[in-house]
Amino acid sequence: MQKIYYVDALSGAGKTYAAIGYALNKARSYKKILFVQPSIRLIEQSLRNCEKQLSGLTTQIKLSAIHSENVHSGLVKSKVIEHLNESSDHGEVLFITHETFLQLPYFNRKKEWEVLIDEIPTVDLDLSLNLPDTHRLFTDHLEIFSDHPFWYRLRAGDKTELIKLSENRNRDEVNAVFRNIASKVISNHWDVHVKKDNWQKLLDGDQVKFGCFALLKPNILSGFNKITIMGAMFKKSLLYHLWSNQDVKFKPNQPIKQKVDSRMNAHENGNLLTIKYFLEADWSKHKRDRPGIVEGEEVVVLEFMKRKIIEGMKDQPFLWVANNDVKNHHFDQKNSERISNSPHGLNIYQHVNHVVFLSALNPTLPHSKFLEDVGITSDHIRDAGVHQITYQA
Repeated sequence: MQKIYYVDALSGAGKTYAAIGYALNKARSYKKILFVQPSIRLIEQSLRNCEKQLSGLTTQIKLSAIHSENVHSGLVKSKVIEHLNESSDHGEVLFITHETFLQLPYFNRKKEWEVLIDEIPTVDLDLSLNLPDTHRLFTDHLEIFSDHPFWYRLRAGDKTELIKLSENRNRDEVNAVFRNIASKVISNHWDVHVKKDNWQKLLDGDQVKFGCFALLKPNILSGFNKITIMGAMFKKSLLYHLWSNQDVKFKPNQPIKQKVDSRMNAHENGNLLTIKYFLEADWSKHKRDRPGIVEGEEVVVLEFMKRKIIEGMKDQPFLWVANNDVKNHHFDQKNSERISNSPHGLNIYQHVNHVVFLSALNPTLPHSKFLEDVGITSDHIRDAGVHQITYQA
């Protein structure tokens, strides 16, 4: 059984700050800590917190960060591997992004490293593609394995060709379409699935869409000295539900948890929160873009919402979140700022009291059906997607 530690604490409770203190204490004792975070912006914030916690101390601790803003983007993985190979026996803290960690082909001396993963990694991917004419550039190199009534698991038939597709060294724009999905098929850490009837129809020329979904396996965290994953609503995450069924035992990281709880273990200012909403029905892009008649005028729902938000905010500063297809200038007021759909852990907006959340974060119907077929209920899907991200914002 694989053991993974976790910290499930309130958003804004200081999980990252507590984990940094934990990491620095470990490094003082000659331990190696890999600190994995979702964004470069968050890494830079954490480095500043490290310096703050170390200020006034005589102890010297090696702090390093490797990412695409301090290394050429094509060399990040190789620089991380080089760092691991050359690492001394002294304690240190190394910061890298989720993306880099998940793509590392090799990790030297795993057993010497304790890994702290800040924010819950994405464990499910929709890799579907429209490939009515060109799918054989990819599917000819695959084998199928049946271990589910409705879904095949894809395996590498010709691994050499799939590696070529995943690397795409000549930067071929057609082959580039297959890079992501090919890399997942050849990886030992992902299972890639396609619906059985979809696969056969695609090969027969009767299917346009190659409906394909991937799940991250817990073995990506095997072999390390210790693993801790931190995130609000952890036990409502897809990672928790999927990996709990794969012989993983989750245990609280008590040293970090106790430090977080000593600062905040309940939202005691709920009486100060006002939530205003437009619709009681489920939200979607279709509803967002649908025209309607308001006060005798035909107007698209999103545009109507924009007018009411601007009217309500007046000159007050506010943050806003929306799907990627909504233009950055949707709100062009000087008092507004757009933030990511995954605004993990950033503390630079604590002075802003208003957030507008417009994102429709529903998976596609085929994606939802796949998750349900592998044991995730529709309520779990909603909690792990819409509710978790809205709460973070």
